[in-house]
Amino acid sequence: MQGHEGRIGAVEAQCLWSEPSPGARSRCDGARRGVIKQPSDTDLERIDAAFNRALAAEASARESVAACRVEADRLLADAEDHARRLVQRTDRRLLAVQQIADASLQRALSELLDRVAEPLGDGLDTAADARLNAAIDTLADEMIGAGADAAVGPWNRECGPS
Repeated sequence: MQGHEGRIGAVEAQCLWSEPSPGARSRCDGARRGVIKQPSDTDLERIDAAFNRALAAEASARESVAACRVEADRLLADAEDHARRLVQRTDRRLLAVQQIADASLQRALSELLDRVAEPLGDGLDTAADARLNAAIDTLADEMIGAGADAAVGPWNRECGPS
């Protein structure tokens, strides 16, 4: 009893461990109510109801979280599908642009080839045609290195104009 007296009063300790005398019974009844309170049936019902409400709220929260996960998965799948369609559309557009560019380049190349195929000297007189052919021959010789040691045309390779 000594240990309990430090935390609770002497009357309360006496009431807890021994049967009180008839004169001290009213004091012990008050002390017992302060130390050990027995919950009533109403209190137990309220505690049970509160606990059940907490369990129901937890279950509802779990359902909400599961529904959010399902919705997030759906949104993610929709976003991935949208991204896939966007890439496919971009690829189609790039292919169309490349085809247009290829067709334009083919037309331009055909036009250039048609121009190159035209004879250059059709409208030239004989002297101009001879000069043009001589210039072409000289240019070809210079490009391939023929006659590198001799003066070619009006130009000397080492000193400039001859």
